[in-house]
Amino acid sequence: MINSTIDQESHIPTLEIFPKNPLRFLFRIILISLLFTPFPFLSHAEEENLVDPGQITFRSQISTMDFEEIDPYSGTLSLTHKDVSLPGNGGLDLTIYRTYRTDRSTDYTVLGSRWDTHFGRIKKSGDNHIIIELQDGTVNSAVKENYDSAFQSYYTYYTKDFWKVNMQGTPTLQLTDGTEIVFGRGMGDGWYYATQIKRNNNTITISYVGTTRRINYITDSTGRRINFSYQLVGGGVYRLKNIRDSNNNTLVSYSYSGTGGTSVFESATYPDGDNWNYHYADFSMESGTISKR
Repeated sequence: MINSTIDQESHIPTLEIFPKNPLRFLFRIILISLLFTPFPFLSHAEEENLVDPGQITFRSQISTMDFEEIDPYSGTLSLTHKDVSLPGNGGLDLTIYRTYRTDRSTDYTVLGSRWDTHFGRIKKSGDNHIIIELQDGTVNSAVKENYDSAFQSYYTYYTKDFWKVNMQGTPTLQLTDGTEIVFGRGMGDGWYYATQIKRNNNTITISYVGTTRRINYITDSTGRRINFSYQLVGGGVYRLKNIRDSNNNTLVSYSYSGTGGTSVFESATYPDGDNWNYHYADFSMESGTISKR
């Protein structure tokens, strides 16, 4: 029963509710409360999607050029170039990428600050997370299987894309397209670098210079060998000079400005004379211009 009355002082209509069935009325109130109450774990999940590092498949990127992407949430600028691309068997092409990210640390790389070239790397972050970076610059994170469960695996991690990382012995990564990456080069800073990429019984093998992270040469199942050459730019710092095939033909060459650890990547030149040139506003390398001839 619902009675309508008027407050004598304010003249505002009010309602007095007298339910015929108190239990049914209470149930409705609880149901309405559940429908309109935000669940903490849902909010947390949505927040995680926003703050995950790197180029995420669940968050679209802004792009005006095929080699450029901007994350609209973090503002991160990413550049991805294929400097070498050779067709391979079984879908395993021999591709060498050169990538740039504004959120990449200024740690040593063979191309200078915020640039890098590699065939994939992973790093353990705490006890329950793995950071993954593929050779094209894509970054993802994996969490330990059945975390906080009595049946959890201490070596297996999964990403939201169902990539599987096994950290037992030599770390491996399995992608959903059947590609397996073996990370046999462990460094003192916690990063593991790829030493093999396998797909459909075909293999790319990456060899390194001594105990460094500098790639020495690459071989694949077709018998091809790709060699990497370096130049000393001062202060014990090496930069990648060129990449050559087994016949000593230059596939791409690189140049830099400055010396030592402050030397920055300036250009990439291809055999046909085509090149990319980069000019930076300052050595922070957070802004500048790009030109191609």
